[in-house]
Amino acid sequence: MKELTGKGTSYRCLVVDDLCYIEADKVGMGLFYSLIQKRYNKSCTIITTVLGLAEWDTIFNNKQLTDGLLSRLTDNGHIINFKNCKNIRKDPEVD
Repeated sequence: MKELTGKGTSYRCLVVDDLCYIEADKVGMGLFYSLIQKRYNKSCTIITTVLGLAEWDTIFNNKQLTDGLLSRLTDNGHIINFKNCKNIRKDPEVD
């Protein structure tokens, strides 16, 4: 995991898909926080999740860590909410 944290800081754009499915211990969550902290105001980070921001505590089980992450991610970021959007896929044959 530490190797991934080091590599994760070098990418121009990092995409974390389906964040709500992460199952990590305190060490893993600390490393994830460290990665976001190192990328803060330096690189693009895109995170997808089906959870609203108020529900992120359920992922990290630590309010301070969650608040810190959200602070860094939303400070100069954009939030795109697709909650009320209908299925935008036009052709069911296309993957």
